[in-house]
Amino acid sequence: MVCRSLAWTFVFPLALSFLLLDSFANTQAKGGISVAIESPPSGLSTPDSSAEGNPIRITINGGDLQSLGFTLIVFVNGLKWTSGTQNHASFIAPHAWPPSVHSIRAVVADGSGNNITASGASFLVYDPNSSELRELACKGFATSDREETQVGFDVEKWRDMRACLTAFAEKYKSSAAVFQLALIDEAEGLWEQAAQRFASAGAMGYQHAKGSAWLQHKIEELRQIQAEEKQKPSCSWRSFAQCSSADSQTCRDRESLQDVGIAPVLDQDEDADLYLSIIMVTRHDNTQFCQSPPDACLNRFRASISILLNLLAKHNLASDTELLLVEWNPCYVNSKQEEGACDPREDGYVSVEQMVKQLVIPPEAEGFQVRVLFVSEEEHDKLYNPYDFDLMEFIGKNVAARRARGQHLLFGNPDDVWAEELIARLAMRELKPDVFYSTFRGAVLDNVPVAKGASVRSLQRFVEERRESTEFQPQSVAHVAGNWRRAACLKGEEDDEPMRSESYGFFHDSAAGDFLLMSRRIIRAIRGYPEIPTNIMIDGTAIHAAAGHGFGQLVFAGACVIYHQPHPRSYNTKGSMISLQSYESLAQQLLSAKHVANHRPRSVEMKENQERVEEALPWHRWNDELWGLAASTIPQVILSPSCIASSVPHSAVR
Repeated sequence: MVCRSLAWTFVFPLALSFLLLDSFANTQAKGGISVAIESPPSGLSTPDSSAEGNPIRITINGGDLQSLGFTLIVFVNGLKWTSGTQNHASFIAPHAWPPSVHSIRAVVADGSGNNITASGASFLVYDPNSSELRELACKGFATSDREETQVGFDVEKWRDMRACLTAFAEKYKSSAAVFQLALIDEAEGLWEQAAQRFASAGAMGYQHAKGSAWLQHKIEELRQIQAEEKQKPSCSWRSFAQCSSADSQTCRDRESLQDVGIAPVLDQDEDADLYLSIIMVTRHDNTQFCQSPPDACLNRFRASISILLNLLAKHNLASDTELLLVEWNPCYVNSKQEEGACDPREDGYVSVEQMVKQLVIPPEAEGFQVRVLFVSEEEHDKLYNPYDFDLMEFIGKNVAARRARGQHLLFGNPDDVWAEELIARLAMRELKPDVFYSTFRGAVLDNVPVAKGASVRSLQRFVEERRESTEFQPQSVAHVAGNWRRAACLKGEEDDEPMRSESYGFFHDSAAGDFLLMSRRIIRAIRGYPEIPTNIMIDGTAIHAAAGHGFGQLVFAGACVIYHQPHPRSYNTKGSMISLQSYESLAQQLLSAKHVANHRPRSVEMKENQERVEEALPWHRWNDELWGLAASTIPQVILSPSCIASSVPHSAVR
C-alpha cells in the first residue's frame, strides 16, 4: 500500500484524542503480529517541514494482514488518517508539517475491531528561522496539571506547550525543544532561566538560522536584562479609603472592607488638578468575554493595565494622571445571580480592587492613584433598562467622567495595549481643549504570556513582536473616504487642521469605545455619552455629539495607536443591538442638533401608555443635567503603589 495522491483530510490544528504512551515507541506484539513505525523515527527533531522529507513508513511483521483478516489503522495527531491490509505502508502527507510535536500511532485490529498490537512515534518539526515565541502545537505527549492554574496569571496553551516540550526534551534530549522552552521563558520574564536554556540548546548543537553569534548575543542580552530588573525597586499596592487631593500623601488607610470613601462630583474648572484622567469600566463575570477561555479577561487586564501604568511612569506622566476603574453591578455582591453573567461559581468572583492588587504590576510612581468606583446593583436597577442589560458600559464611563480630576479625559478598555509612542505623545501635554481625539485599533496576534514571573518588560516585548496595525484596513466610513485628519504623533510632526462637518461620514468612529480622548470642556458640553439603554454602537455617538457642538476631531495614526488583545465578543449576556442604519441615522441627528445634541428637551410630551419619560425621548436628545449618576452616592477605593529600593548595588549591572 503505497499512497502519494491522497484523498484523506489531513487536519490541523492537531488535537490528540488519546495520550501517547511511551511504550508505543517500541513494537508491541500479540499472537506473533507486530507493527513498527520505521519513519519518522521517534524523537526526531527536524527543521524540514516538507511532506516528502518526513514520509510515514510502517511495517507489519509476523504474519500477513490480509490472510489473517486484520486491518492496519493509522492515526496522525490523534485523528484517524487511513487504513489498509498490506504489510508495508508508505504515506506522504498532503501538506507540509507545521511546527509541532507530531504523533503517529499504528494499530492492528481484528475483524471485530479489537486491537491486536500497536506502535507509536513522536517527532518535532521546528522553524530554525524563528527567534520569537509562536504557538507550537504540542498536545498529548504530556499535559500540564490543571490544578496549577493561577487565576489572572495563566494562559493555558503556553502552560501546556511548556509541559509538552519539557517532556519531549527530557525523553529525547532535543536541542530544538530546549530552544523553544527558552523562548517561553523569555516571553514570561524568566530572563536567567531563558539564558541558561539558550546556552544549553547551543551546547547540544542547536543551529539557528542567524548563527551562533546571534545566540550568544541573545544570552548576554537576557543576562543584562536580568541584572537591570534586579536593580528596580520592589513595589506593591496600598488601599486607601479617601484622599483629600491627588497626592497619596493625603490619603487615609482603609480600616476594613466596609471602609470606603465617596467619589465627589467634580464639575468646576478648579477641580481639574491633573492633566489626564483615564477611564475604563470592568468587572469579573461569567460572560464569554471573560470565561472563554476561563478567566481570560483577568489575563488581559493584567497585561493591559500593567503596561499602561508603567509607560505612564516611564514618560513622566504618572504624576499628572489618574486611572478610574468603574466596577458596575459586580458579580461577587450580586443578589440576582443573572443567568449567564453572574452564575454561581465554585471559586467565586474577584473584585476590581483585588484585580489591581493581585494582578497589576505596580509602576515606580508613588503618589499615582487608581480610583475604583463602585456602582451597585441597587443603582443599576433604578435605570431605564428595557433590554435587561446587566452592565451599562457607557453610563459607567459617564459616572467616572463626572468625578474625574483631569483636564482631559481618555475613555478606554482594559483589554487594549497602548503603543509607547502614543503615551510619549500624550506626555508632551499638547492636547487641544476644543478637539477630540480618536485612534486606530490594531491587534495583538496572540495571547500575552502573563505568568507570575512576568515583568512589564516581558509583556511589552511580546506585544511589540506579535502585533499588527489596521490603519490601512478601512474600518469606518470616514476612513474609507479619506475624510479624517491626522494628529501629530512623533516629535517634530504637526497636527492637521481638525475635521469639522455637519454630515455623517466625516468622522473616524471605529472602535471609539476603546479610545476616545476629549477635554472637560467637551465632555461637559455634550453631557457625556448618550445614556440610551444599550451598549452597542454608543461609542461613536459621543463623537458625533461633540462634532454637533462644533468641536473638531483629530486621529492618532502611524505609531500612535492601540492594540486589541484577542477575545470573543460579548454583549454583556443580555441586551439589544441597534442596526448600522439606525446608528448612522442617530449620528446624523446628533450632528444636526448642534448645540443641543444629547441635551434632553426641557419638556417631553408623554403618551398615555408610557410610564417613564425615557420612553418618549428622542435618542439624540437623551441626557439631562444629572448625567453620570450625578445625584447618586458612588463609593470609591483608592490604590497607590508603594516601593522599596533594591538592595542590589549598581555595580552589579554591567
